[in-house]
Amino acid sequence: MKYPENSRRRALMAAMITAFPLSAQADLIISEYVEGSSNNKALEFYNTGSDAVELSAYEIARFKDGAETPNAYMTLPSFSLAAGAVYVHANSGANDGLKALANSTSTDDAIGFNGGDSVVLRLVGGAIVDRVGTLKEGASAYLKDVTLSRTDTTANPDFNQDQWQTLARDTFSGLGKAPGADGGDGGDGDPAPTLGACGEAATLISAVQGSADEVAMKDQTVTVEGIITGFRNNGFFVQEEPSDEDGNPQTSEGIFAFSNGGGSLTLGNLVRIKGAVSDYHGNSQISVSELADCGATDAVATVTPITLPFAADLNLEALEGMVVSVSNAVVANTYGLGRYGEITISDKLKWTPTDAAIPGSAEYDAVIAENKANLLYIEDNTSSQNTASVSFYPEFGYDNPILLGDLVSATGPLNFSYDVYRINPMAPISVTSPGRTAAPEAALGNLAVASFNVLNYFNGVKKDDGSIDYSANPRGAKTEDEFLLQQARIVKALKTLDADVVGLMELENDGFSDDSAINTLVTALNNEIGEDAYTYVSTKDGSKPGTDQITVGLIYRAANVTPKGDAIVVDMPEQTLGAETAAMRPSLVQAFTHKKTGQSFAVSINHFKSKRSSSACDNSAPTDIDQMQGNCNPLRVSAAVTLGEALATLGLPERILILGDLNAYSKEDPISVLTDYNPATHGYTIKTAANTGMDAGAAVEVSKNYGYALVAETHDAEGFSYTYDGAQGSLDHILASRAAMEDIVDLDHWNVNSIEAYALQADGLFKYYKDSTGYFGVGPYRSSDHDPVVVTMDLKSTDKGKDDGGGSLGLLSILALLTMRFARRRPM
Repeated sequence: MKYPENSRRRALMAAMITAFPLSAQADLIISEYVEGSSNNKALEFYNTGSDAVELSAYEIARFKDGAETPNAYMTLPSFSLAAGAVYVHANSGANDGLKALANSTSTDDAIGFNGGDSVVLRLVGGAIVDRVGTLKEGASAYLKDVTLSRTDTTANPDFNQDQWQTLARDTFSGLGKAPGADGGDGGDGDPAPTLGACGEAATLISAVQGSADEVAMKDQTVTVEGIITGFRNNGFFVQEEPSDEDGNPQTSEGIFAFSNGGGSLTLGNLVRIKGAVSDYHGNSQISVSELADCGATDAVATVTPITLPFAADLNLEALEGMVVSVSNAVVANTYGLGRYGEITISDKLKWTPTDAAIPGSAEYDAVIAENKANLLYIEDNTSSQNTASVSFYPEFGYDNPILLGDLVSATGPLNFSYDVYRINPMAPISVTSPGRTAAPEAALGNLAVASFNVLNYFNGVKKDDGSIDYSANPRGAKTEDEFLLQQARIVKALKTLDADVVGLMELENDGFSDDSAINTLVTALNNEIGEDAYTYVSTKDGSKPGTDQITVGLIYRAANVTPKGDAIVVDMPEQTLGAETAAMRPSLVQAFTHKKTGQSFAVSINHFKSKRSSSACDNSAPTDIDQMQGNCNPLRVSAAVTLGEALATLGLPERILILGDLNAYSKEDPISVLTDYNPATHGYTIKTAANTGMDAGAAVEVSKNYGYALVAETHDAEGFSYTYDGAQGSLDHILASRAAMEDIVDLDHWNVNSIEAYALQADGLFKYYKDSTGYFGVGPYRSSDHDPVVVTMDLKSTDKGKDDGGGSLGLLSILALLTMRFARRRPM
């Protein structure tokens, strides 16, 4: 029962005490205290007297962190406990092994104590009988991750630690046994094993592990002897000497020894340990209570090679705790490298299912299955987060990266945690890398057009004294150091792209003044180049396009192209549900004339609604197919329809390029609608979103496509621009009209960001170690989380018929599209 208790019940329980002789009631004590991993919490109660005791006359009270006032109470279950008997009550969130030893369980806060709490046993509403822990406000977690077993059974309302034996975390073997019945930590009435001397008989690790998924000798206390094969901050690995292996490939010869560190132990030495056996979140371990270092040995632990892809008969569970090796494994994910000190390896890179196949198709299902197969992790030997370096690759940094697709070889003990198998190398891994790509590799033409999401480029808020407050940025850099590093890398990337027209996404939507984000970025780019090479467009009145915090932008080389007419803003649909609205950035459309050839073309810069959760989208009954494509998929379909219709009526040149972060992978619905969707053969019907103002608010079936070509399918089919959840794909696209497609030479996804570890981003490890040159490198690499995509074209001056095409836009069309006139502006 949680505090505050029902006063009537407490009064009844207090009255009930009078029905029992006080001397009998005072014979109950706390005989064991378990403060283990996660919710492994339990108390054992022992009747030291000669008469039965009614437990419900007692309650336990928890004094959180040693506070002088209890924060939770719990009346013990109604049970008549015989003289000399014990009763165990556990937290109902404990593991199965602990709950199996309990007489009762509950979720009460009183049984959710931590290592800094004091727990008392007292008569309901009456005097304290016994206690574990001290009443000291702010007490440290001195009883955390331990089991206390009673050695002196004298009740004590004032905690005396000398009355208790301290055992390792998750030691349960004494529960259910009267104090002293078998030494307190033995099993089934047999004498508890002793540590013994080095070289004496010991339990084989293979017998401890067994051949099943769960450790065979769980909750028993054992003594084993083996070779130290690796260390972690909370223990070490031991493996049987080769001469003592049992020869059964289904039983592991190694195990993890939990001991709060390896102390002065030496890798390769022989060690003898005694402790309780448990499964810690699926990983077998021995919680060390006694240890002897047996010194150096000539024996060397067997190393078991693991091939990738895995052999058909491979059982990783049978190798848990043993030393394994991998050779030339592919780095498939580096997201956790800086945060958790880990990388994922496999036999190949993994692909986003909807980038490779139509959602819901058999091919889609096959990609999902492939993505789950043949995965291992390599992890640091500490549990620290955001560490200055990782143990298996200490030279990691901006100039010494680990890239997606690199090949690694590693050797170390195998463990299981967070549902995956992990190698803990004791020596730095070997990395073979093809290296970074210094510049885009698209074949040259006479015109280059690029798309680049610059990841929340916000240039701070100018204060009255002229200083810049970066902490006021709602997104992006929070300090000047972060901003300058982010900007320098973006500038390097843009300079190296050397494109004639660049569509930008995720610029701060703060207008076009001298202090605006787009002016700041283009000024920095021109300063880096050494001339006023790039210009940008702005509204005539300086107003912001759209209402979002971020916007799209357009920069161009005035020496090579000239804007043709004013730029146009095409508003995108919004989805509403009650008071909630899901919106997206407007599209920016601009026609250009290529100076060298006189030919014209147009670009449309876009940033469709993200896949992040939005209640206005999510509550509009998404289908299974929609959910395969992330949140708000129908709204992105509506955007594709809106864009396709607008571009057909704006009187643009025949050559049209759709650029941008469409937040849709290559086989998802918005791309299909803009390219080659055929309702008869697609496998399902694509529909727009409801509640957008289109089609009287109804969701309608899409009956046609808009005939654009996904340029990457022809020129860079294996390319990708983005990595998420360990899988690659393209959210950033360039689509071409038929006339534009005829002039395209090549396309390249320039992988300067997606294959790089997030740790190297300006807001990654740099913010923790900004004085370290290891994370301060300035280049195009990890300038954003999206890769730039560039297309090259070869326009011919003799080419006819691909000019203005439709003439000027009619007044009704202008009003319908809610356009906004733009004027070109050079940066200040």
